[in-house]
Amino acid sequence: MNFFMPGSLDATTSAAVGVSQHRPARTECQGTARQPRRSTRRRPAVGGYHAGMTAIVGIVVVSHSQRLADGLIDLLRELVRDRVPIEAAAGTADGGIGTSDRLIRAAVLRADRGAGVAVLADLGSAVLTVQTVLADADDQAGSDPASDATASDATASDPARWPVGQVVLADAPLVEGAVAAAVTAGTGADLPAVIAAAEAAGDFRKLP
Repeated sequence: MNFFMPGSLDATTSAAVGVSQHRPARTECQGTARQPRRSTRRRPAVGGYHAGMTAIVGIVVVSHSQRLADGLIDLLRELVRDRVPIEAAAGTADGGIGTSDRLIRAAVLRADRGAGVAVLADLGSAVLTVQTVLADADDQAGSDPASDATASDATASDPARWPVGQVVLADAPLVEGAVAAAVTAGTGADLPAVIAAAEAAGDFRKLP
């Protein structure tokens, strides 16, 4: 299915991800106060996967710009609502333009729901940072942080939480790849299928 037909959030894309284009109008009886609706939806705890959660592939967007990442995540959440955990690791720790290994580690842990995490990056230096983080985190997760002075951040404080071998950087365009990855993850697909969908988005041509 082609998720990239001209016109974002068109009927075809919305139908594919379950976004209704027609919402019933709300009605109220005159003189009757509207009662607040209580949500019965179970929300996952912040901070990664724990027993009892439904395993699903998470998505991490790595960008040099927080504003760029925020806009993309707004689009992704419009498509898949809260069915897929989507996190950003954007900018530097002090809010500047760049990338941060600490922010990437933290975003991966937040996005982890037990089925792996797909990472998408915007530019070459972001790709290098992600590759370094993944290599270091896998090594640290298999070591004893009490005896490793270089262990840091999330993996050092709780190395058992790092999803070793289950975090994959997609070789994909950021926007199209993230949309394909999020939509595919929303169907319950596994990590290899999510990565394949993201990377296939790189073959899509916008013009004939």
